[in-house]
Amino acid sequence: MEANDLTLIGKKHYGTRWKTPLAHALGYRRETISRWASGKQIIPVSAAKALCLLDKQINKIQYKEKRHNAEGIVKIIGSASLIHGDARKVALNSSVDVILTDPVWPNAIESLSGSHDPFTLLSESLFHLSQFLTNKGRIIIQLRCDSDPRILNAVPNQFSFIRTVTLPYALPSKLGRILITGDVAYIYGTAPRSRAGNHLLPGQPHSDFCPPAQPDKYNSNHPCPRNLSHVEWLVEKFTEPGDIILDPFMGSGTTAVAALNRGRNFIGIEIDKKFIVSSEKRIEKQINQFL
Repeated sequence: MEANDLTLIGKKHYGTRWKTPLAHALGYRRETISRWASGKQIIPVSAAKALCLLDKQINKIQYKEKRHNAEGIVKIIGSASLIHGDARKVALNSSVDVILTDPVWPNAIESLSGSHDPFTLLSESLFHLSQFLTNKGRIIIQLRCDSDPRILNAVPNQFSFIRTVTLPYALPSKLGRILITGDVAYIYGTAPRSRAGNHLLPGQPHSDFCPPAQPDKYNSNHPCPRNLSHVEWLVEKFTEPGDIILDPFMGSGTTAVAALNRGRNFIGIEIDKKFIVSSEKRIEKQINQFL
């Protein structure tokens, strides 16, 4: 393998700033990658084979470098705090009780930030943000039924598994040969305290409490919105009144609205400015309904 081949593979998958992430992927120092790329050092056969394997196995979605200029600006709306920032870097001013999120999935559409490497994004975000969780906190991850659950290896090992939850749609949709029947939520950490009406931790919402239905995409500019009823049910059953819920990938703000509707506090992090703006409007509209 020649230096030009190395550069092409690096830029193909990691954009213009490719040397550091490629070094991490291969287990070499960045300085070594630089010497290979400049032709000052021959690329070892073992490294060349690893590069070829990486090129075959890595996500097919081409990396599109984006400059979001997310500087951690915070906007407070009622009991909700919205942060325009990178979930891997934001430092919170307070602890949180629950991380509840619908992350970028392994089969996410290309336009979503982080779609080139969803596992690394989720892994680094949870590793960083779990330090702000209380001792009895929990992590709730919501995925569509056709999303590869191996991404859940990103959940830190200290959070024990509690259970899965099925969130069905009333009208399944077809995607190739796959019948999209709903979402699945995975619960980790410490179970919420037993209270009246919530002694048992259920595995599916009752149709009278949470009618299973597909997300309403008509009122959202986000390509992958979650169903508000589903998220509100998760908040009711797997969090406690007064909890602070953190969503590191806030998107269209569904978790925020669900948290506020159920008497919880909310912190949302979103790297894409246009989703921050739409979430602000949605939350303000929801709060005004209570006035």
